[in-house]
Amino acid sequence: MKEAQIKKAVREGYAKIAKQRSCGCCGGGDSAEHVSQQIGYSEEELEIVPQGEHIIIGDMPIQILPNISPLHNTAVEEADKVEVGGVITKVIGREYLIALSLVAFRPTDKWRVVQLLKRSDTELLDRILSGFDNEDNQLCRKYEEILGIS
Repeated sequence: MKEAQIKKAVREGYAKIAKQRSCGCCGGGDSAEHVSQQIGYSEEELEIVPQGEHIIIGDMPIQILPNISPLHNTAVEEADKVEVGGVITKVIGREYLIALSLVAFRPTDKWRVVQLLKRSDTELLDRILSGFDNEDNQLCRKYEEILGIS
């Protein structure tokens, strides 16, 4: 399967899961843990998710990102649109989430990068980091720190 076909299959899988859920406002729909497991996260990964990183809408944890920089704006523009409970929303890809986490670089962001790297497209991530890095290469240096390269 070519890279574009794999990405398309993953996006369609996310969209299918999102469309199958109820809005959660009446107690229906799958739990966040069940949905997370459906898209490939293990129970061990879910047990170490930092608390307080999201708000709960229905029964789904949601993290809201403001558009405060060109990287944030592009991440939102490139996000996949999915319908959940009749509402169209955007889901930012793993590679952009990694780049955004490298900007903030708090302990929870470092944890998030490590987890997301397990299933990310490193070539796409490299292009994103190169395209949005500053003259001091802060994003690339933070990425190398996470990888243990310095």
